[in-house]
Amino acid sequence: DITAEGVGANVVDVTVNDGPTIRYNNVNAVTLQGKQGDDDITIDVNGAVGVAFTVEGGLPTAGSDDLRVTGGAGNDMPNWTPTAVDAGTLALVSVATPIAVSGIENLYYDGETDNETLTVTGDSGVSADDGFEHQPGEAADAGFVGMVVDGGASLGINYENLGNDGNVTVAGGAGDNRLVVLGSADSDDLAITFSDTNDIDVDLTTAYGQHVDLLSTDVQNYHFETLGGDDNIDITPTGALTPVVNASGSFVIAGGGPGIGTDSLRVTGSDAVETVTIRPDAIRSNQQDITGLGATIDVSGIEYVEFAGVDAMDTLVVENGGGDNVVRVEGGTFVPDRVTSDNLPEIHLDDFATLRIDQTFGLDTVTFKSGALGGANAYEVLSSSGDS
Repeated sequence: DITAEGVGANVVDVTVNDGPTIRYNNVNAVTLQGKQGDDDITIDVNGAVGVAFTVEGGLPTAGSDDLRVTGGAGNDMPNWTPTAVDAGTLALVSVATPIAVSGIENLYYDGETDNETLTVTGDSGVSADDGFEHQPGEAADAGFVGMVVDGGASLGINYENLGNDGNVTVAGGAGDNRLVVLGSADSDDLAITFSDTNDIDVDLTTAYGQHVDLLSTDVQNYHFETLGGDDNIDITPTGALTPVVNASGSFVIAGGGPGIGTDSLRVTGSDAVETVTIRPDAIRSNQQDITGLGATIDVSGIEYVEFAGVDAMDTLVVENGGGDNVVRVEGGTFVPDRVTSDNLPEIHLDDFATLRIDQTFGLDTVTFKSGALGGANAYEVLSSSGDS
């Protein structure tokens, strides 16, 4: 075990295993070398603003070399940029020179509940395709960000004790980048909104409370996987910003397996006039595509979908695709209208100008229970010969 603790601007205390603590005064650089074996290395920066730290983990024996870093007082604005599967640089505002890391299998950053804003940077300006994966931890301000750069694994970062007002940003830079957002094994609430093109804000609430914000910059592709439990996913616009799903690449919602209830998806339209269509995926019949809100939303593992229009200006198209389908439209219990069918999730809708049932393929049956309808101002059916 190696511990380096900052004492002053250029003063560091170093302890190795159970040996004595040695103080280094007027030091500009400290290199911590694990050499052979499974090493636990700790850097507590504190006030060592003038010290350049270098960590060389060496070769592990059977386990791993672990590095744990804590910063100085206040928000250190940590920025982790991996350069290899066991290497990278960790920049902190509390030290003038980023911490150089190599030969490390597990990296941990402890924010000391200072409401830290952690950034995980991808290619750092190089035109590489970055893949980020965020996993929430067993605390609202803890988790892990894994990384893949151009198909090769890079050293991810575990974070803990960021503080409940902290946040995590993945910064894609150049290239075609992807963010995978994982939920927990229990029931989660996931709120998704875009702050700009390819920039997202994700609020995740798990059994441990509302997780620190997960943000992105310059990430084109998104994959949300809520895993187990009964999960609620909410996609909303940011003010007048359009489109609602402001991603230039793919956008995937995977509900996973529900608990004792259902996984639900709620989508709210923007101030623009929109025609939103939900249909079975052309290749995977147990999945759905939602279009008309920007990037196509690829949906799977969702038991019901709710659409919220704005000022009764929008059109919702329910398209059941090929085959002989049965569709029923009626007033809902908690929302004005619901649409049930044999090949789409249950659909709830409110505040639309028009609901259009498109049954132009196959021999289809559409039933309206008209007495309690109120989710749209007008109802239309596009049918073909033989439909009823």
